[in-house]
Amino acid sequence: MVKIVRSPVRLYRSPDIKSSRKKRSRVFDIIPLLDDEKKQKQPSIRDQRWEMRFLELKRFKEKYGHCEVLLINKRYKYLALWGEKQRGLKRFNPNKFDPDRLRKLNEIGFNWSPRDEHWDGYYSQLKAYKKKYGHCDVIFGKEYTGLRLWCIRQRRFKKNLSAQRMSKLNVVGFLWTPVDERWERGFAELKKYRERFGHCDVVRKKPWLHLYSWVQVQRLNYRKGIALTSEKIARLNKIEFIWKGSIKPVYSDEEVLGDLRRLFKKLKRLPTPQDVINHGKYYPSTYFYRFGGVIKAREKAGLGSDKLQKEPVISEQELLQELHRLAKVFKRPPTYNDLVEHAKYSYSVYSNRFGGIEKAKRKAGLL
Repeated sequence: MVKIVRSPVRLYRSPDIKSSRKKRSRVFDIIPLLDDEKKQKQPSIRDQRWEMRFLELKRFKEKYGHCEVLLINKRYKYLALWGEKQRGLKRFNPNKFDPDRLRKLNEIGFNWSPRDEHWDGYYSQLKAYKKKYGHCDVIFGKEYTGLRLWCIRQRRFKKNLSAQRMSKLNVVGFLWTPVDERWERGFAELKKYRERFGHCDVVRKKPWLHLYSWVQVQRLNYRKGIALTSEKIARLNKIEFIWKGSIKPVYSDEEVLGDLRRLFKKLKRLPTPQDVINHGKYYPSTYFYRFGGVIKAREKAGLGSDKLQKEPVISEQELLQELHRLAKVFKRPPTYNDLVEHAKYSYSVYSNRFGGIEKAKRKAGLL
């Protein structure tokens, strides 16, 4: 049995009602009456408000399939606050909570403890991650972003966790200190690598890419003097860890220098580190660890010292001839825009060589 009641001004605002404030005050809602016919009476304003929020929650469930209204949802902000209020009343004043309202909320599947279900959901994801990868160190993967942030929150608010949740995390092998445990896992993998191959020179190939990265991080931290304790250094030295790179190179020094000579013949000038990146077979880091850099490697290969690199590749005569060519084309001394759009060489070359385009034109006899 229902009764149609006129809604007072500003009594209820629903996001589903698209109307002005004047029209909203004239909205009529269907208010269910009490089950007991003897107690039927005019509902109070509070009862009307509760019933209207309940109707809005039912519409929300019909639309989205659940009753979990989040506070971050601006459209249903007031409905989310109303839901939090119901949970607080049931938790702290269960005797004063209306049993009829409790029954209605339970019938539509109202969630009384969303935070617990949220925690249990991520805990199930963590167990699945452990089953798939063998550990709980959630680091990579866009699909695990939420799980990774959840793990960070568990470590940050460890003191606020209940004993039951702590025990559940400990059972699955949760990492409370991931940095140290990650180091221990990498050290254990390195020991297995040494037992198999007889050395700690991890190659940059599958399936050792993660271990290779871990080894490189240890070398970098050792050079900078950070993140490595004396205990860890002693443990690495005990298994004959290589701090300065490879002791068994895949290619010889002569092969590396030969590739540098090949670049010299191809480019007809001394190769730079950028040339090594663009056209070389080996990385600049190879030249750094073998010879101390590309420049020192050029000296080792007999291509010349660093002074030759600083000598200009383009002669002054060629630059001045280019100015004369542009002057013939435009029948006037070339300007800055002419150099930018039509010249073979950039304006910076003339600026560095002659101190500016005007001085270059004077030297060419065009002014």
